[in-house]
Amino acid sequence: MNHQKTLAFANMGELADYLGVSKVSVSLALRNSPEISPKLREQVQSVARKAGFSPRGYRRKSDEKMQSRENIAVLFDPEWKNDPVIQEISNHVVRRLAELHLPFELVQSTSLSEREYPLESFTGVIFDFSTAVEVLPRFAHLPQVAIMHEKLECGPWDSYKPDERLAGKLAADYLLRQGIRRWLLVWERIWTYQPEEHSRLEGFRQRARQAGVQLRELGYDHRQPTSQLAETFLKMLSDSDEPVGIFAFCDQIAYQLCMILDLAGRKRMPGRLEVVSCDNTALTRSLHPHLPVVDLHIAEIATCAVDGLAWRLRHPAALPREVRLYPELVVPSSGVN
Repeated sequence: MNHQKTLAFANMGELADYLGVSKVSVSLALRNSPEISPKLREQVQSVARKAGFSPRGYRRKSDEKMQSRENIAVLFDPEWKNDPVIQEISNHVVRRLAELHLPFELVQSTSLSEREYPLESFTGVIFDFSTAVEVLPRFAHLPQVAIMHEKLECGPWDSYKPDERLAGKLAADYLLRQGIRRWLLVWERIWTYQPEEHSRLEGFRQRARQAGVQLRELGYDHRQPTSQLAETFLKMLSDSDEPVGIFAFCDQIAYQLCMILDLAGRKRMPGRLEVVSCDNTALTRSLHPHLPVVDLHIAEIATCAVDGLAWRLRHPAALPREVRLYPELVVPSSGVN
């Protein structure tokens, strides 16, 4: 009597080992992703069908069953806990999950490298730019959304972010309307992913080139003493008596620059010495006088991302989506900077 061996796989890793491919390739194939060849996709799906294998995270479930039995993993990195953008993202992600009655669990992203399948018991994942790229393959098999994550080469995932290039252009257009022709662009080396080509900075630089204004840049490391930044920053301002407009990459930088100006006795004045920020978090809203700021609509992005994850859980095999929200310039009503 002939006994035919029955295929059976306990998890995606066993299926990948059987086929001699990576777990990520198996995940993409089961999602009908165009990022792998049709031949490999059909091979993976054929073996999975014969074995009756369906990855836990991608089984279609009714909303009631999904909510009652499995949680969504909300990743966080404690080293970023004081970042105002991360705080705003986290607050609105948690709020929206609660509004949709989607159970969730906070998971420290830095702990994911300790286990081979750390998120297998979850139904989906939501994370932001604080999540290190090294841990992303750990949950490639799960439905997921990324919030304001710049390192797109590590996908695929559903991405929700602002139109960064437009943000830079809005800041530049404001300075042009103020009649300021000497600009200073300030960014931090760790907070700004690839500053030489970051879309937000490039949008600002492009406008500067088009307008023919004088543009200087100041890149620094926030781990260095503040006195070092202050010395360089104030020296760059004192090089000329002409009006100067400063575009800070984010609210943290803008806040720090305003504190330096205050301590140096340099008063911010419309059309003379202006600081334009980008984010619009509680940090810069606490400054007086208020700053003109490019509002990235962080709360809306976070809320849309949660709604997008709920959609992704119902459509696990759909192609990855990238959603960009338009930022807008918010100018203090008093006209005082």
